[in-house]
Amino acid sequence: MTARRAGRRDAGQTTVLVIGYAMVAMLLVTVVVNLSRVFLAQRSLDAAADAAAVAGAQAVRVSPYYRQGAVGQLPLAESLARQEAYRHLSAAGMFDPARSCDDFAVEGVSLAATDDAVDVTVSCRVRVPFANVVARAYTGGVPVTSTAHARMAVRP
Repeated sequence: MTARRAGRRDAGQTTVLVIGYAMVAMLLVTVVVNLSRVFLAQRSLDAAADAAAVAGAQAVRVSPYYRQGAVGQLPLAESLARQEAYRHLSAAGMFDPARSCDDFAVEGVSLAATDDAVDVTVSCRVRVPFANVVARAYTGGVPVTSTAHARMAVRP
């Protein structure tokens, strides 16, 4: 008779375990989806910043180039570099509100101290689908920033 009672007390234990494992699995899927979205947005932002920096680094000041020739480094113009970086980001559709990033902004386009390299910093907020489940701090999106550096060297 004690074996029969022990069996009755164990009834339903599997259901509790299955529900517990299902909750853990759902939480893991939620975290993986959120992290994947932020990771992919970071990679996209890195690529955009790199391409904008290269576009800006190709903005050569023409008059010093023609006077001195191609010796060592190309003299860059900050205003042209900024204009080319913005033009490239606009052509790539980074300012499009339908992208996965909200509030896309160019934080800065600047020349290095030697005027032969361009630094571009961009940022945005990534909407995560399950922000309320994981952390309320990210309900407005996760802030993501990327900085790229490009130098155009002259090779003889």
